[in-house]
Amino acid sequence: MVTRSKLGIFKSKVFLTKAVADVPEDIHQAMSSNVWKGAVMKELHALIQKGTWEVTTLPLNRIPIGCKWLFKVKQNSDGSIARYKARLVAKGFHTRLGLTIQRHLVLLLRP
Repeated sequence: MVTRSKLGIFKSKVFLTKAVADVPEDIHQAMSSNVWKGAVMKELHALIQKGTWEVTTLPLNRIPIGCKWLFKVKQNSDGSIARYKARLVAKGFHTRLGLTIQRHLVLLLRP
């Protein structure tokens, strides 16, 4: 039996992707664009209103936990841009049990 693959006939693969707006890699790129700057400010205001953190002095011999901005373009079902989303996340992989997250871990584990 002769098949298409034996004859070298292949269907071309079509990848349908739409180019969305450029997503910034870091906060410096985001702050140069008005739409991303608005998304960053909206996220900061939401974090402040929720009381996510409080500013305190750093105890001696402690290293602060860093943070990183993540950016994403949210789309509607038809592919149009719904909104620009920015999130501030903590770099939790730098934590050491007992030194940086013990108090917070106990609060999370309570029923």
